[in-house]
Amino acid sequence: MMKQWVIDIPKYAERLLDGLDDLDWPEGTKEIQRNWIGKSVGAEVKFKVDGKNKEFKVKEGTTFIEFIENDLKIDSKNVALCRLDREYKELIKPINRDGVIGLINFDNSIGYKIYTRTLQFIFVTAALEIFNEATITIEHSLSGGVYGEIHKDMELSEEDLMKIKDRMLDIVNRDVVIKKIKMRKEEAIKIFKEY
Repeated sequence: MMKQWVIDIPKYAERLLDGLDDLDWPEGTKEIQRNWIGKSVGAEVKFKVDGKNKEFKVKEGTTFIEFIENDLKIDSKNVALCRLDREYKELIKPINRDGVIGLINFDNSIGYKIYTRTLQFIFVTAALEIFNEATITIEHSLSGGVYGEIHKDMELSEEDLMKIKDRMLDIVNRDVVIKKIKMRKEEAIKIFKEY
């Protein structure tokens, strides 16, 4: 199996460019590398938003959430995801090209799936913070809800449920970011087996 690696060029553009000056390479080669890194300062992206008869311009690198709140003046808490042309984008991702942006709200079927998945993450996090020896399973959908179980030594009490609810509210109020982590299939299987 061949391993792959990726460098987040925009994140490290300044360091990559600065490092070129110290290399003992022909100036033409350095220039090719500068163009490949492609750091742009002050570049703008232009796009339209579904349902709006206006073209918007923002500085390249502006995140979708910044655009929604600052330019559209919409509460981003009502938006689950954005679609740039046919590609779905998380709100914390930068707008990096021209196109048409669609807002995916929580009343949309895709937005609702994101909402329920987010609640599952919050529930599991809260429950494990309180009952760190427990095992949590999320089983399946059940008439608009999601069925899950907390497996622990003692039966859950009403007080336990209130602790979980309060911890979930705390996580939401702290606006904790859920980060998607990409990993190889083998690594994911190992994590699930250890759980």
